[in-house]
Amino acid sequence: MEPATGRANTVPALLMAGIAMLGVSMAGLMAVSIAAHAEDPVPVEITTVGLVCDGQFEVIIGGVDTQAEEMFDGPVHLALVARDGDFVELRMQAFERGLLMPEEVFTLGGGLAAAGLDMADAGQAGGLMPVVADDSRSMSGMADMIDQDDLMVEITATDIDVMLTQSLESGPVIRARVDGKPLVPTRESIARTDLYLDRISGAVTVNWTDNRVRDHKLPGAIRAAKIQLRDEKIFTGTCKPVAQRTF
Repeated sequence: MEPATGRANTVPALLMAGIAMLGVSMAGLMAVSIAAHAEDPVPVEITTVGLVCDGQFEVIIGGVDTQAEEMFDGPVHLALVARDGDFVELRMQAFERGLLMPEEVFTLGGGLAAAGLDMADAGQAGGLMPVVADDSRSMSGMADMIDQDDLMVEITATDIDVMLTQSLESGPVIRARVDGKPLVPTRESIARTDLYLDRISGAVTVNWTDNRVRDHKLPGAIRAAKIQLRDEKIFTGTCKPVAQRTF
């Protein structure tokens, strides 16, 4: 019965080889699984603090020779968004004269998208190199290169306060009368928002300024002169967390 012995020895050998290959495959799968889990991103902690601020608005509409002023009460809602303990976004919505105004979103590194601007409109929003449009006056004294990143957002925070600054410049560069000085190179439109929030007392101040260049023709003048007009809105108030607000 010798032939049976060789066949009997072959079966266990094949079985052991199969088990060994299965062990290698399982080890490979486990290694891939461990590597995949090792590459999983660390969860980002995002927190939002909602505030309701009661206060007063002061609106100043600039003109060539005169300006109009108005004051009224109203609240402002704020939402401070922090990522891993650092403030990265601020949302603000005001009630003016009983009307809910559009929400303003200020995002670090947001670019044009954060300002609610379509990328196709980047040229109008200052995303492209500005075109000099200043009649026949020479602009050779100016630098040819102008920063293309015309939307600037800064948010700084300490244990005491939070400060926000956003500036958006758009339109061509124009020589205009600015603050009484003639032929000052300036962008056609410059909008700026500044916010200061005291984290201890809750006191808040928000300042919106809108500078725009307009044509103004003096009586007897042959041609219109370009002048920069300024509109300003200031809010001062005191903020409380939404949970502490008494409605």
